[in-house]
Amino acid sequence: MFFVQDRLGKDRQVFQIHKFRTMRLDAPGYGLKPDADDERVTRVGRILRRTSVDEFHSSGTCCAAR
Repeated sequence: MFFVQDRLGKDRQVFQIHKFRTMRLDAPGYGLKPDADDERVTRVGRILRRTSVDEFHSSGTCCAAR
């Protein structure tokens, strides 16, 4: 249901972001951002993406960046 992704932050420091899985596990990786009717995105995933709650930072990461 969750996975961790590395991102580049301030001063090119790598931090981890926790994300809700919004695509099927068996979905092929296209490398492109899915559009509105992409079959890889789950029904719940569409809602999470539309409301921008598919990813969140840990509180320590947010505080450390400031």
